[in-house]
Amino acid sequence: MTDTNLDTKHGRVTTDHRTIRQWAEERGGNPAVEAKAERGITIPRIQFSDDEDGDSTIDGTSISWHEWFEAFESGDFAFAYQERTSNDETLDGDEGRFYKLVDRTASREHA
Repeated sequence: MTDTNLDTKHGRVTTDHRTIRQWAEERGGNPAVEAKAERGITIPRIQFSDDEDGDSTIDGTSISWHEWFEAFESGDFAFAYQERTSNDETLDGDEGRFYKLVDRTASREHA
């Protein structure tokens, strides 16, 4: 799969599995799924090892990256993410953890 890596004002969008996994692992993220998937669709999520907010929408049981990417592909998602946080437009802050799964078709239309 090729990396779309669409630059937006404050982030990037990709479908590349290596890019997504590397981004997550560099931040202590592990593959997970949403505990209650809507309409039979499995929603992949990234759970960070030092999350302290007790987010109950994430199933605490780890899944493999293979399973995560199967759900990612079957949902036709793209991965929107931020490399760095920032208080200004230079994005020179701390390593960012913000990500969002977006509709792959819609992300292409906004390229």
